[in-house]
Amino acid sequence: MKLYKRIAALGTAALLSLSLTACGDTSWVYKAEDDTISSGVYLGYLTQAYLNGQSEEGFDPKIKNIWKQKIDKMSYKEYCIDKAEKDSRRHLIINEKFDEMKLKLTEEDQKNIESQVSFMWDMYGYQNYFQPNGTSKESFEKIITTTNKEKAIFDAYYAEGGLEEVSKDTLKKELLDNYADINYFEMSFEGKEEGSVLSSSEIEKLKEKAEGYAERINKGENSFNEVKTEYQDEVAKESAKEDEKDFKPTKKEDIKKDTDTKQLLPKEGSSMSEKFVKAVFDDIKTDKATVITVDTSYYVVVKYDIKDDMENNMKNTSDAILSNLKGEEFEKMVQGWIKDLKVEENSASLHKYSPKNIEIAEPEQ
Repeated sequence: MKLYKRIAALGTAALLSLSLTACGDTSWVYKAEDDTISSGVYLGYLTQAYLNGQSEEGFDPKIKNIWKQKIDKMSYKEYCIDKAEKDSRRHLIINEKFDEMKLKLTEEDQKNIESQVSFMWDMYGYQNYFQPNGTSKESFEKIITTTNKEKAIFDAYYAEGGLEEVSKDTLKKELLDNYADINYFEMSFEGKEEGSVLSSSEIEKLKEKAEGYAERINKGENSFNEVKTEYQDEVAKESAKEDEKDFKPTKKEDIKKDTDTKQLLPKEGSSMSEKFVKAVFDDIKTDKATVITVDTSYYVVVKYDIKDDMENNMKNTSDAILSNLKGEEFEKMVQGWIKDLKVEENSASLHKYSPKNIEIAEPEQ
């Protein structure tokens, strides 16, 4: 995502308007009954809106001045403010409903929250975006906690034992109809220069190699991960040679079992291309390695009988299946709650915390 560093100076009128509100309490932005959106949490949502807007369909990367962008017929400033307000109101109603339903976060939930915060804030670098713009790690944790509370409310409605529980039979049917259990690896025939491909003879040799891998798997000569590792080591060795570096092949004991690397591919919503997904569901036989061609890549794919590991497959997909089945219904319910929520706004804070004050540093080269 391209991040733009704001280059602007506050004019005399802006400075004057800020001074007029300086005496107001700007430690909070929205209130609803006993819950409050602090300035730190609000600035977190505002910063998040600023960043997320650059991934919206209407964002035009050709327009260098971000404040001249239009998203959903709104100026970029209006978009950021609108998104931050919606997220803040959602935050308030989720906390209210969580308490109203007498739900509790388990010890495991708390550990997951700590893990999520640590990963995103420290390891993934969220602190570099949020902290300079007024959101502390503690405020960020409040945002993540509310997200987990929303998941708890969703489960309280639709998961096992919920108010509107989705039956195991329904979940199982969705799994069998809309998921495939696979292992795969890619063998690209793109060239080293951008937009180029290998020569016809090189592409043919790569295809023969891919088909050879599939044949060895089908004959039981090698496991899927053995041929995958063989190919990846070959590519890494060639790269090391070009860079004049040493190469160490993968030790046999470090090669994973095929059952440890399987993944469930959804028929809809996958990051893989439609052509790849269609081939997996329509063209590939179960328990057989197959080579499929998608754009400038060959894929060696093994599809397993999803029923063979039903318990784990159900466990790994139940959240996604529930979301697909009930996500829209739940969203309508949440929006209804938000509509009925009585919220007090702090005009001094809203005036002070403009998205135009957000500073995002360009990444170091």
